Amino acid sequence: MSQLQVPKTVALSFLEAAKVALEHLGVRRLELVDHASRAAVEMTRLYGEVRRLRDYLQRSVAGFGDAVDLEIGAEDVVVLVACCRRAFEALDARAQEAGLRPDERQQMLQKQQVLARWILDLAQKPLLELPLRRLCMTPTDASRALLAKVQDKLFGDVRDRKKILSPQAMAETVAETSDERAAPKAADVAAPVADAAAAEPVVEPPLFDHNRLLDPRLRALVGLDLRSFARAAAAEEYRIATVMLGAVLESALIDHVMPRRHAFEVSGDPIGWNMPALLLTAIGEHAATNDKALAQHLFTARNLLRPSVQVLSPTIVTPTSFATLKGFVQRCLHALGYGAPPDLPSGVDLLQVGVPAGRA
Repeated sequence: MSQLQVPKTVALSFLEAAKVALEHLGVRRLELVDHASRAAVEMTRLYGEVRRLRDYLQRSVAGFGDAVDLEIGAEDVVVLVACCRRAFEALDARAQEAGLRPDERQQMLQKQQVLARWILDLAQKPLLELPLRRLCMTPTDASRALLAKVQDKLFGDVRDRKKILSPQAMAETVAETSDERAAPKAADVAAPVADAAAAEPVVEPPLFDHNRLLDPRLRALVGLDLRSFARAAAAEEYRIATVMLGAVLESALIDHVMPRRHAFEVSGDPIGWNMPALLLTAIGEHAATNDKALAQHLFTARNLLRPSVQVLSPTIVTPTSFATLKGFVQRCLHALGYGAPPDLPSGVDLLQVGVPAGRA
């Protein structure tokens, strides 16, 4: 996940673009609500991604200062560029309306210039096209110029791009390729043996040794959760793996707080505790700026398995966001005294790297 620092006015433009795209996606989503088609599923997925991006931008611009730091992954950048392109097109459509005052038209032109600059700066492959109807039947000169510049950046100058082959040239190319494939090489004969060895699944080391937990009931629970997490992560089932991450971290936090109830000023059963606040208190100086949002996300991850919540507010777990949550859990486990730091290789003796006090 990379960090992008932009002026606050630009961040507000990003937020406005995300709101425009979300509104248009919402309308189209309602049109497809009675269609159990692949397009309806894709629309729901995109709606969830854009909504998550909008919520993050709203939190980011809420602070003080003239600059905004955005921690945004490559997949979110692709979605952000698509939203900005939709907002640019919406401004084009509004500019063609009759009765606009000169100052309004000038303001929209300035917004378009800001969006165009950042679209060109952030555009990368793959270029996402939102599955929405065009707002302008005939693209304006500004839209055509922007699209041409984006394509030149991603695919090179149009004069240097690979041309479409004629049927005869294509047949000759296919024939040459077939001849090359028909002659096996000596290295290819031994390749299957090497490929079979390389195809062995790589099993990640566990997040931490659950035998370090004090409570026997929690030890048993975490042992099961860690195995479920390993299977889900290996199968790239990031939604299930995220739920397991939240369960593992909650068990470790309960085990850490239970013997120190008076220090943390908690009482009653753990089901009534404020887990995100307790976690930030427990890790203390190890907490980072974005940890509050990550903790809240993890301790509500069980909602990913609740259809009643997902129907109203769909949430998508991407490989990038999963990697961020996993790193956060590893850092918290180390701060609580249960595991090695995230950057240490497996098998390192924790007593030699400074496990926080209070955990033997």
